[in-house]
Amino acid sequence: MTNLKRYINRSTFLLVLIMLSYSRMSFAENDLQEIESMETVAPGTINLSIPMNKPPTEDEKYAIQSLLENRFNVPKDMSTLLSNQIADASYMYEIAASILIAVIKVESAFDPYAISHANARGYTQVMPKWWDSETPYDLHLPEQNVLAGAFVLDKYRNRCGDIYCALKSYNIGITAYLAGENLAAARKYISKIMRAEDEVLL
Repeated sequence: MTNLKRYINRSTFLLVLIMLSYSRMSFAENDLQEIESMETVAPGTINLSIPMNKPPTEDEKYAIQSLLENRFNVPKDMSTLLSNQIADASYMYEIAASILIAVIKVESAFDPYAISHANARGYTQVMPKWWDSETPYDLHLPEQNVLAGAFVLDKYRNRCGDIYCALKSYNIGITAYLAGENLAAARKYISKIMRAEDEVLL
Protein backbone atom coordinates (compact mmCIF):
# COMPACT_ATOMS: atom_id res chain seq x y z
CA MET A 1 0.00 0.00 0.00
CA THR A 2 2.88 2.33 0.85
CA ASN A 3 4.51 1.66 -2.52
CA LEU A 4 1.21 2.37 -4.23
CA LYS A 5 0.91 5.73 -2.45
CA ARG A 6 4.47 6.62 -3.42
CA TYR A 7 3.73 5.70 -7.03
CA ILE A 8 0.55 7.80 -7.05
CA ASN A 9 2.34 10.76 -5.44
CA ARG A 10 5.24 10.49 -7.88
CA SER A 11 2.87 10.25 -10.86
CA THR A 12 0.88 13.23 -9.62
CA PHE A 13 4.09 15.23 -9.18
CA LEU A 14 5.25 14.38 -12.70
CA LEU A 15 1.83 15.29 -14.10
CA VAL A 16 1.96 18.67 -12.35
CA LEU A 17 5.46 19.30 -13.75
CA ILE A 18 4.31 18.48 -17.25
CA MET A 19 1.29 20.79 -16.93
CA LEU A 20 3.47 23.64 -15.62
CA SER A 21 5.95 23.22 -18.46
CA TYR A 22 3.17 23.24 -21.01
CA SER A 23 1.64 26.35 -19.46
CA ARG A 24 4.97 28.19 -19.59
CA MET A 25 5.43 27.23 -23.24
CA SER A 26 1.92 28.43 -24.05
CA PHE A 27 2.50 31.74 -22.26
CA ALA A 28 5.81 32.21 -24.09
CA GLU A 29 4.20 31.52 -27.45
CA ASN A 30 1.32 33.87 -26.69
CA ASP A 31 3.73 36.58 -25.55
CA LEU A 32 5.78 36.20 -28.74
CA GLN A 33 2.67 36.39 -30.91
CA GLU A 34 1.51 39.47 -29.02
CA ILE A 35 4.89 41.17 -29.47
CA GLU A 36 4.97 40.31 -33.18
CA SER A 37 1.44 41.63 -33.66
CA MET A 38 2.44 44.92 -32.00
CA GLU A 39 5.49 45.42 -34.21
CA THR A 40 5.10 48.22 -36.77
CA VAL A 41 7.65 50.21 -38.70
CA ALA A 42 8.06 53.68 -37.22
CA PRO A 43 8.52 56.59 -39.67
CA GLY A 44 12.16 57.00 -38.72
CA THR A 45 13.06 53.35 -39.33
CA ILE A 46 12.66 53.32 -43.13
CA ASN A 47 14.95 55.27 -45.41
CA LEU A 48 12.69 57.58 -47.39
CA SER A 49 15.64 59.26 -49.14
CA ILE A 50 16.20 56.31 -51.49
CA PRO A 51 13.72 54.61 -53.82
CA MET A 52 12.04 51.46 -52.56
CA ASN A 53 13.76 48.49 -54.19
CA LYS A 54 10.98 45.99 -53.54
CA PRO A 55 7.19 46.13 -53.38
CA PRO A 56 6.32 48.17 -50.27
CA THR A 57 4.97 46.33 -47.25
CA GLU A 58 1.92 47.41 -45.29
CA ASP A 59 4.22 48.46 -42.44
CA GLU A 60 6.22 50.72 -44.77
CA LYS A 61 3.03 52.29 -46.09
CA TYR A 62 1.85 52.80 -42.53
CA ALA A 63 5.14 54.51 -41.63
CA ILE A 64 4.62 56.99 -44.48
CA GLN A 65 1.00 57.45 -43.42
CA SER A 66 2.08 58.28 -39.86
CA LEU A 67 4.60 60.80 -41.19
CA LEU A 68 1.96 62.52 -43.32
CA GLU A 69 -0.48 62.73 -40.41
CA ASN A 70 1.93 63.75 -37.66
CA ARG A 71 4.32 66.05 -39.51
CA PHE A 72 2.16 67.51 -42.26
CA ASN A 73 -1.30 67.27 -40.67
CA VAL A 74 -2.77 65.28 -43.54
CA PRO A 75 -6.23 64.08 -42.43
CA LYS A 76 -6.52 60.37 -41.76
CA ASP A 77 -9.23 59.93 -44.39
CA MET A 78 -6.71 61.12 -47.02
CA SER A 79 -3.43 59.83 -45.61
CA THR A 80 -4.06 56.13 -46.31
CA LEU A 81 -4.62 56.49 -50.06
CA LEU A 82 -1.85 59.07 -50.32
CA SER A 83 0.74 56.96 -48.47
CA ASN A 84 -0.13 53.92 -50.61
CA GLN A 85 0.44 55.94 -53.79
CA ILE A 86 3.72 57.41 -52.55
CA ALA A 87 5.08 53.99 -51.60
CA ASP A 88 3.92 52.36 -54.84
CA ALA A 89 5.26 55.23 -56.99
CA SER A 90 8.62 55.13 -55.20
CA TYR A 91 8.98 51.46 -56.07
CA MET A 92 7.52 51.56 -59.59
CA TYR A 93 9.41 54.64 -60.81
CA GLU A 94 12.51 54.44 -58.59
CA ILE A 95 12.00 57.86 -57.02
CA ALA A 96 12.68 58.48 -53.34
CA ALA A 97 9.53 58.80 -51.26
CA SER A 98 11.02 61.92 -49.65
CA ILE A 99 11.16 63.64 -53.05
CA LEU A 100 7.60 62.62 -53.91
CA ILE A 101 6.34 63.98 -50.58
CA ALA A 102 8.35 67.18 -51.12
CA VAL A 103 6.82 67.64 -54.59
CA ILE A 104 3.32 67.20 -53.17
CA LYS A 105 4.01 69.71 -50.39
CA VAL A 106 5.43 72.34 -52.76
CA GLU A 107 2.94 71.82 -55.56
CA SER A 108 -0.36 71.50 -53.70
CA ALA A 109 0.29 71.63 -49.94
CA PHE A 110 -1.37 68.18 -49.79
CA ASP A 111 -4.61 69.41 -51.35
CA PRO A 112 -5.94 66.59 -53.57
CA TYR A 113 -8.25 68.97 -55.43
CA ALA A 114 -5.84 71.84 -56.02
CA ILE A 115 -6.12 73.55 -59.42
CA SER A 116 -3.55 76.13 -60.48
CA HIS A 117 -4.07 79.21 -62.66
CA ALA A 118 -2.53 77.14 -65.49
CA ASN A 119 -5.06 74.33 -64.84
CA ALA A 120 -2.55 71.92 -63.28
CA ARG A 121 -4.37 69.36 -61.18
CA GLY A 122 -4.22 67.53 -57.88
CA TYR A 123 -1.50 66.58 -55.41
CA THR A 124 1.33 66.78 -57.94
CA GLN A 125 -0.18 69.48 -60.20
CA VAL A 126 0.03 67.56 -63.44
CA MET A 127 -1.03 69.49 -66.56
CA PRO A 128 -3.96 67.84 -68.36
CA LYS A 129 -3.05 69.75 -71.54
CA TRP A 130 0.18 67.78 -71.86
CA TRP A 131 -0.41 64.57 -69.93
CA ASP A 132 -4.11 63.63 -70.01
CA SER A 133 -3.60 61.18 -72.86
CA GLU A 134 0.04 60.34 -72.11
CA THR A 135 -0.05 58.76 -68.65
CA PRO A 136 -1.60 55.37 -67.84
CA TYR A 137 -3.36 57.08 -64.92
CA ASP A 138 -6.32 59.38 -64.48
CA LEU A 139 -4.55 62.48 -63.15
CA HIS A 140 -7.90 64.00 -62.14
CA LEU A 141 -8.42 61.31 -59.48
CA PRO A 142 -6.71 61.86 -56.10
CA GLU A 143 -6.02 58.13 -55.84
CA GLN A 144 -4.00 58.17 -59.10
CA ASN A 145 -2.55 61.68 -59.26
CA VAL A 146 0.71 60.92 -57.43
CA LEU A 147 1.36 57.98 -59.73
CA ALA A 148 0.77 60.30 -62.69
CA GLY A 149 3.24 62.83 -61.27
CA ALA A 150 5.86 60.12 -60.73
CA PHE A 151 5.30 58.93 -64.29
CA VAL A 152 6.00 62.45 -65.59
CA LEU A 153 9.15 62.78 -63.46
CA ASP A 154 10.38 59.43 -64.74
CA LYS A 155 9.82 60.52 -68.36
CA TYR A 156 11.77 63.73 -67.79
CA ARG A 157 14.58 61.91 -65.99
CA ASN A 158 14.94 59.54 -68.94
CA ARG A 159 15.38 62.54 -71.24
CA CYS A 160 17.67 64.74 -69.18
CA GLY A 161 19.65 62.31 -67.03
CA ASP A 162 18.80 62.53 -63.32
CA ILE A 163 16.05 63.33 -60.84
CA TYR A 164 17.23 66.91 -60.27
CA CYS A 165 17.02 67.94 -63.90
CA ALA A 166 13.70 66.08 -64.01
CA LEU A 167 12.43 68.25 -61.14
CA LYS A 168 13.58 71.41 -62.92
CA SER A 169 11.83 70.24 -66.09
CA TYR A 170 8.73 69.46 -64.03
CA ASN A 171 8.63 73.12 -63.07
CA ILE A 172 9.60 74.97 -66.26
CA GLY A 173 9.03 72.30 -68.90
CA ILE A 174 11.46 69.92 -70.55
CA THR A 175 11.79 72.04 -73.70
CA ALA A 176 12.75 75.15 -71.73
CA TYR A 177 15.18 73.19 -69.57
CA LEU A 178 16.97 71.58 -72.50
CA ALA A 179 17.13 74.97 -74.23
CA GLY A 180 18.68 76.56 -71.13
CA GLU A 181 15.73 78.88 -70.56
CA ASN A 182 14.12 79.98 -67.26
CA LEU A 183 16.91 78.34 -65.27
CA ALA A 184 16.66 80.88 -62.45
CA ALA A 185 13.06 79.82 -61.88
CA ALA A 186 14.12 76.17 -62.03
CA ARG A 187 16.84 76.72 -59.41
CA LYS A 188 14.34 78.47 -57.16
CA TYR A 189 11.96 75.54 -57.51
CA ILE A 190 14.69 73.02 -56.66
CA SER A 191 15.51 75.02 -53.51
CA LYS A 192 11.87 74.74 -52.43
CA ILE A 193 11.89 71.01 -53.07
CA MET A 194 15.10 70.52 -51.10
CA ARG A 195 13.75 72.47 -48.12
CA ALA A 196 10.56 70.43 -48.19
CA GLU A 197 12.58 67.20 -48.43
CA ASP A 198 14.65 68.27 -45.43
CA GLU A 199 11.40 68.62 -43.51
CA VAL A 200 10.39 65.10 -44.53
CA LEU A 201 13.72 63.66 -43.38
CA LEU A 202 13.94 65.46 -40.01
